[in-house]
Amino acid sequence: MTYPPPGNNPPYQGPGHGYPGHPPGPPRRNYAAVAAIAAVAALVLFTGIGIGAYFYLGDDDDGAEISAPSSDESESGDFDDEEDIDDETDGGIDEYADAGFNVPDGTGGITIGYLAEWDENVVVSHMWKMALEDAGYDVELKPTTFPAVFSGLTTNNFDLYLNGTLPRTHGNDMDRYGDEVEDLGVWYDTVEFALAVPKYVKEVDSIEDLADHADLFDGEINGNEYNSGLATATDEVISTYDLDDFEQVYSSMNKTLKSLSTAIGQEEPIVVSLWKPHWAYGAYDLKDLDDPEGALGEPQKIHNLARDGFSGDFPEVAEAIESFYMTDEQLSDVLHLVFQEEEYEDDVGNGVLEWLRDNPFRELTR
Repeated sequence: MTYPPPGNNPPYQGPGHGYPGHPPGPPRRNYAAVAAIAAVAALVLFTGIGIGAYFYLGDDDDGAEISAPSSDESESGDFDDEEDIDDETDGGIDEYADAGFNVPDGTGGITIGYLAEWDENVVVSHMWKMALEDAGYDVELKPTTFPAVFSGLTTNNFDLYLNGTLPRTHGNDMDRYGDEVEDLGVWYDTVEFALAVPKYVKEVDSIEDLADHADLFDGEINGNEYNSGLATATDEVISTYDLDDFEQVYSSMNKTLKSLSTAIGQEEPIVVSLWKPHWAYGAYDLKDLDDPEGALGEPQKIHNLARDGFSGDFPEVAEAIESFYMTDEQLSDVLHLVFQEEEYEDDVGNGVLEWLRDNPFRELTR
């Protein structure tokens, strides 16, 4: 949770700045002058007090009040609970009251690594950030990249990664680093890969049909990050179905979705690799191409992964994470709300929190 920084003190101006130097030699004793100066000083003092009191107390007529922050606020940036500001929800911890969080209270810092372009990962990471903050933990969300997920866990760059998609997407990394991370269970178990086209594309209904229509799609399949599980599966599709006139365009999912949106806006043919659940299926009228050879593989499961030793350091958190689970309907519903409702377009945290008010966190379990 972030707070406003403390106020800055005026810069130091150097020794003697603003103070006149004394003339050489001892001063002459002129008592009449001294008395006059004392009288003027007293007048200035009492006038200053009166002016200061006016600005501190304000004008009774209009209720204006000008006062400096308390020393605690100005030096530490801390506020009372009711004024706490959460960087994801534009509200305080009190904003979590209706979300149904039930993680046992605790203390300590926990960092969650997440992939900013994997929507279900973004949503669940925000969900757990709020649940852990509500329980008293200091939580940081740290964006990472697909190749850096397991190195981040094994070097303690972050404590949790809540989107370990197995056995395929993260399978190679799990084979290599599996002994150095903790698996805290599955929270979703029906991730499916697909090649999809807009429904207005009538020429193809199956991946087999693509071979005869390479020119229609300019020989391109709009894919995912190189070496990701979806990209690897798409390469296998090209090989299995002898799609020699096609190549996969490796790209970020954001770019692939922009290409999809542009093509649909112009009602042009396009084929993209996707996974389910994904908000794109609610935003666009798509059809998945049949995969009679099963080249895209069986449905995968999403695992909660943690750095080695996490469950020993935070046993109650680990237990809470192991019991967490979402159904197809729940995940699709929250993705739809967060990524398709305009009011939450740039406000994932509040979108997730709004969804939790109707779907309490404590009920997200097997």
